[in-house]
Amino acid sequence: MIARTALLAGLALAAAGTSARADDIDCDRASATMEIDICMSREYERADAELNDRYKRLREQLQRFEDEVECVACSGMSRMLVEAQRHWIAFRDRDCDAVYAHAADGSGRNQALLECLIEHTRTRTRQLDRRIEPAG
Repeated sequence: MIARTALLAGLALAAAGTSARADDIDCDRASATMEIDICMSREYERADAELNDRYKRLREQLQRFEDEVECVACSGMSRMLVEAQRHWIAFRDRDCDAVYAHAADGSGRNQALLECLIEHTRTRTRQLDRRIEPAG
């Protein structure tokens, strides 16, 4: 968690300090370490926003189901999802901290951390997607 927080804060400061330049980065052609880090940070932010959208949709769906259907075994589903998500976040953070620690002496450590965060986040989004009932 410390590595992730420090990285994201550092990238935010770097992007803010060079906001005009950071906005001009072509992520398809990024080659400098800082450019790649900024592009991967943006990718992680998009993946995280997508995950948060799916989580919110599923949680609302489960809550509606609990409110509308009489099902003793179904009670507490949204609460269980919240608990599971908290455990997943702790797992993701510890796993990615370990990846960062393993690469801590290299210039690619931020990229290794961001790749880990992106991969876990996309995987979790797919897991939640499978549980969301289609509207209608």
